[in-house]
Amino acid sequence: MKNNILVNNIPIRSIIKNSFNNKVYINSLIKDIFLEYNNIRINDNNLNTLFYLLITQLPTFLLIDDFTAGLISKMGNNYSICDSINCNKILRSNFILPNYKHSPIPFSFSYKYKKKEYNILSKVYYYEIFISNNQFYFEKNIISIGFGNCNTIQNNKCVGWTNNTIGFHSDDGCIYYNGKKICKFKKFHQKDKVGVGLYYKKKNIFNFFVTVNGKIFKILEEIKLHGYISPLVGFNSTISIYVNFGSLSYQIDVKKLYNNDNDYNTIISTKNNFLDKYDYTDFYTKFKINILPIHENIDFLNYI
Repeated sequence: MKNNILVNNIPIRSIIKNSFNNKVYINSLIKDIFLEYNNIRINDNNLNTLFYLLITQLPTFLLIDDFTAGLISKMGNNYSICDSINCNKILRSNFILPNYKHSPIPFSFSYKYKKKEYNILSKVYYYEIFISNNQFYFEKNIISIGFGNCNTIQNNKCVGWTNNTIGFHSDDGCIYYNGKKICKFKKFHQKDKVGVGLYYKKKNIFNFFVTVNGKIFKILEEIKLHGYISPLVGFNSTISIYVNFGSLSYQIDVKKLYNNDNDYNTIISTKNNFLDKYDYTDFYTKFKINILPIHENIDFLNYI
């Protein structure tokens, strides 16, 4: 039987199990999947076996709705917002963060630091924004960056102003959580690289931290965020930012954040709907990927 058989409704976990003895093939497959669904190009040819099994979809870009479609210019993950928007607006990501109800925690996480690639099993999710050198006035412009429920009200709000959200604000350097100002420490502005992260402690319980230009400034321990959580970026006027979900080098080394934490190796969830239920037929068709030779009498259900 030829290699280029198209088989319908094959969960990726089945393909991995059937191909475990072919390291080159699995590495190639995982790289293609990670590039397509996480927008990150992996170069490592010796990925840990668990990295295959804990892969899941992660955010790759911010969604633009009908309200902002004519006001935001998007090229890749560069976002330019014109000054006629005249209100606070929040954008959320295309995919939610790993959730214990359907995702593995820890999960496969790939990033770059000082141009070196790291592919780890992580309980930390982190992303950054870079603010361009365009005009940016503290009195008028507010950028808020953080996390919140994917159903968060997106109009006339900043991240952290509503329940079940947490955000770091440029104009006053404050962190807002569930509508309340929690602490103040540093404003940020043009040319700054600002990051926020969540460390999964338990179900719906996280440590939240912020970074500015590679320095970790504040960690809030054991905050609660319920439901399906998304990265959130808010703005109210003319800005131009780049959102880095891991395709470019971060300002911090994520794997060193909680290496000494006794809870870091605790498993919160082993579920993985992405591997078990996702239909990869379209993926194969789009990229013309050849699956390994399969004997005609093999029932793929035996490998699920």
